Amino acid sequence: DSDTKATFNGLTQKITSNGNFNIYKLANSEITELTGELNPAQQFQQIHNTKEQNQLYAPIEATLKKISDEGRSAILVTDFEEYTKDGGLYTQAYAAPYFKKWLEGGGDITFFITDYVENKLPKHVYYVVFDSNHHELLKLVEQGLEGLPKNYTRFTLATNSYPMSYSY
Repeated sequence: DSDTKATFNGLTQKITSNGNFNIYKLANSEITELTGELNPAQQFQQIHNTKEQNQLYAPIEATLKKISDEGRSAILVTDFEEYTKDGGLYTQAYAAPYFKKWLEGGGDITFFITDYVENKLPKHVYYVVFDSNHHELLKLVEQGLEGLPKNYTRFTLATNSYPMSYSY
């Protein structure tokens, strides 16, 4: 829908125009870096290419391992549907050890969750921000979402801080 497209567009505009990020494509069981081979405008086009979005077998667990092992702030955009080698849907809580490792390292994980429908099934897209407790990347993501429809639910996992706000 248009709100989900606006959310995705705002986030990808902010990230690709920054130029300080390594951007990866997850498809066909491979993690492929786009940063070295494409300029920011080409990266944006690649990210928004609908043919690319329909590729299967994104190595989500391998990506979570890469993020937690490297300890660098990262954003992962995914539906969290991990497939087994025989093409079935993984049902084990495969993300838990990587989330735990990130949190034990002092980082926070913030989820922005949008809804969508695929073949009449309600599903979610997760924008997962792995960040230090300084929240530099999270602030950039929030800037990318400013002024856009708030069509997402926000959830944060943290061991050393809890974001609070109030409004009267």
